[in-house]
Amino acid sequence: MKLTRPITSSIAILAVTLGFAALSGSAADARPNTQDFTCEGVRAFIDQKGTVVMNTKNSNVYRKFYSPDYQCPFSNVHTRYDAPTKSGMCTLYICREPRRPMFDRFN
Repeated sequence: MKLTRPITSSIAILAVTLGFAALSGSAADARPNTQDFTCEGVRAFIDQKGTVVMNTKNSNVYRKFYSPDYQCPFSNVHTRYDAPTKSGMCTLYICREPRRPMFDRFN
């Protein structure tokens, strides 16, 4: 049986696409979980990387954590965030816009 050129190229494209789909896991599987680390371990991991996106409670709940030495983008500031770890709740840092005082919001 001899295949024509268009069918052969279609089969090759399909094989490559399926190969990439099989090799690549979902993004949720690739993210580390804070609950797999102790507090000291997760802090060291974030300090080593600078910024890390990590799951906090399950694969659907995640945050981008920043090292205290890492500069937040634009006008954002470091804000404390308590994340669950093996050794209990741990204070890590996220970046967010600074909160304005209540009465300055309406001026």
